[in-house]
Amino acid sequence: MTIRTILVYFKQCYGRSMGYFGYVTQFLIITANIKLFEGYIIDTGLTILQSILIAIPLFLFGNLIIGHLDLKYGIWREENNFSWEVTPMAKELCESMKRIEVKLNGEK
Repeated sequence: MTIRTILVYFKQCYGRSMGYFGYVTQFLIITANIKLFEGYIIDTGLTILQSILIAIPLFLFGNLIIGHLDLKYGIWREENNFSWEVTPMAKELCESMKRIEVKLNGEK
């Protein structure tokens, strides 16, 4: 294995694990905020456990709505297309594909 292969493998594993770590972090943020506002929550008549059981599904549902709107209005698609334009390797790949297309169309 080359150093480049090891670095690419490490980066891929790190990126995947950070995605899962994000779920744990979000749960901890929700519970920390509930504890922070414990006085207000108790005044509403809810217990901490009840507020956690309400907050987590609301948080997940809110994220699903945001994700749906993102897909519906094409924000992610536009962001992804832009990343292809600014990535040097992707730009070079697109230019190579265009040259091949011109050669193939020119032969006909």
